[in-house]
Order: sequence, then structure tokens, then C-alpha cells
Amino acid sequence: MGQHSSRDAISGPARRAQALRNRFSKVSNEAGLGAKRRPVFTFAYVRALLVTILLGCIVGVMCWDVIRHPWPAHQTVLHWLAAPDCDAARAVGLAPSNRGEPGYYNKHDGDDDGIACEVWPR
Repeated sequence: MGQHSSRDAISGPARRAQALRNRFSKVSNEAGLGAKRRPVFTFAYVRALLVTILLGCIVGVMCWDVIRHPWPAHQTVLHWLAAPDCDAARAVGLAPSNRGEPGYYNKHDGDDDGIACEVWPR
């Protein structure tokens, strides 16, 4: 039994196809276009995906909050803008506000009488 080379194991058309692949590979490597495959999940891709998921969650929570409140959407947005303090509530035109109305937050009602951001006489 004689030794068979790997060249003998490949038939005629397969041998020609392999030779053609080798020539294309050589030309591609010389041009700097070799088979250097980038990973599918790069850092930028994962970061963009996470930012998209985070923004989707934020938008989802905001939409849920708009639906949950009994006020129109623009009133709900003003209610959010009034959250930091009474100066913010006054700036958006929601001060003073009664309990259950847009702009009312317990933290803005210092004397717990149901009226937030009251104007005190001086």
C-alpha cells in the first residue's frame, strides 16, 4: 500500500475549487482584506443596546404614569415638573395646589392642611 497524499484524496472539481479558494485567499491577504472577522457583539453594540433598553424603560414608565393619572397628559407633565420644590411648582403655574390636584406633593405641604406651596402673608 502506497501512501496517499491529501491531494489524491480530493477529486477533480473539488481540487479546482480548493485551488480557486486558495488564490482568492492569497489575493485578499495581500490586499489586507483577509478573513479577519470582527466579533458580532462589540462593546459599542452592547452599549447601544443597553441605552436603547434603558430609554425604552424610561419611556414606558412615563407612559404608564400618564395613563395612571386622572389628569390630561400636559397636566401630568406639569405635575412632574413641579416635583422638586415650591419654586418649581410656581414656575409651571401649579402653586398653590390642593390635595389630589396636579402639583400637590406631601413634601410641599409643610403644615399638612391639604394645600401645598401656600403663599404666606408677610
